Amino acid sequence: MTIGITPSLTSSYTDCLLICLSVLLQEKMPFCGPKCSLCCTIVSIWGIVQLVLMGVFFYTHSVALAEDLTLKEHYDDLNEFYKDVNASYEQNAYNCWIAALIYLVTLCVSVHQFWLNNRVSYQV
Repeated sequence: MTIGITPSLTSSYTDCLLICLSVLLQEKMPFCGPKCSLCCTIVSIWGIVQLVLMGVFFYTHSVALAEDLTLKEHYDDLNEFYKDVNASYEQNAYNCWIAALIYLVTLCVSVHQFWLNNRVSYQV
């Protein structure tokens, strides 16, 4: 089964990604084995938990994560420094949550592959 996907100027690349993902999920044959899919499932769950928690800690301006902020070397104005710190904490939190959503897609694909590998098949 082949599907031609050409994004037009009005469609977004996420639509193409969702179409490709749905085509992969409709396939009846797994593309990775049971051990690989189980490993990817566990890593995805851990990645989601870790990135969501890190996003929460960045959003609450945890001092322990201050080394991960992107700031200039020198500031002349204290208000500009506070503004950049707040913006950097917020951007890092959003980045962590976006990465957690990507891990969620990986989790869905891994669980589907695990299910395909472990279902009982009597077809010869």
